[in-house]
Amino acid sequence: MRGAHCSGRVVGVCVLVIAAVASQPARADSSEPTPAAATLTDYEVEARRAFIEERLAAGTFGSNAWWYAWLSLTGAYWALNVGLAATTDDPDRRVRTVASAIKTTLTVSTIALLPNPSRTAEDKLAAMDDSTPAARAARLAEGERLLRYSAERARKKVGWLSHTINVVVNTLTGAILIYGFDQELVPVALSAGLGIAAMEVSYFTYPQRPRDDVAEYEKRFPPPGASARPEEPVSWSLAASPGGTSLVLRF
Repeated sequence: MRGAHCSGRVVGVCVLVIAAVASQPARADSSEPTPAAATLTDYEVEARRAFIEERLAAGTFGSNAWWYAWLSLTGAYWALNVGLAATTDDPDRRVRTVASAIKTTLTVSTIALLPNPSRTAEDKLAAMDDSTPAARAARLAEGERLLRYSAERARKKVGWLSHTINVVVNTLTGAILIYGFDQELVPVALSAGLGIAAMEVSYFTYPQRPRDDVAEYEKRFPPPGASARPEEPVSWSLAASPGGTSLVLRF
């Protein structure tokens, strides 16, 4: 039985580590101006940069609110489980609280070490040089990278992979507790259900504004050489038709 216990711990930790890593998008670190961006005039660079920096600044509050709220909640839950594991006299409860503490440790670490890039994007861009056209183009490239990276993080938070990993990790942890540590079904199922629900709430409250900002940026500032589709105002007119007069609506 001790061997089963050790195997359960190893499998559980491996699953959680893999899940924490797999749920994060790859980060693009290059802030060099792209060949397309290099063809922009200084005026065009400034217009794009102003849009991006304004949107990143506007998203700072929401990103900070989510980060501090969930870091505090998960940190408090981790402390609660550690405290219960250290003080309880019930061996079964100790096993369950240790498992919860391990899961929560990875959750807290992910939130703390991989924060929403929108939290610090404004400060990063403000610290960059903008005294020359080349420097301003580099600052634009970094702003584009941060905005797109923020949007990709937001997309993955509500994507199918995050939900699948959430369900699989909590379900496997429950299975390990039941079959590897002889825990009762009801308390394990309750813990797994609460874990799934809490993570789903964190996913659906994650700021999604960067996704809209990227879509609007691409619509307003098409790649160099591409023509932007002009937005036609809504209009109406009367036109003659075989049966009389028709109302034509354009939008």
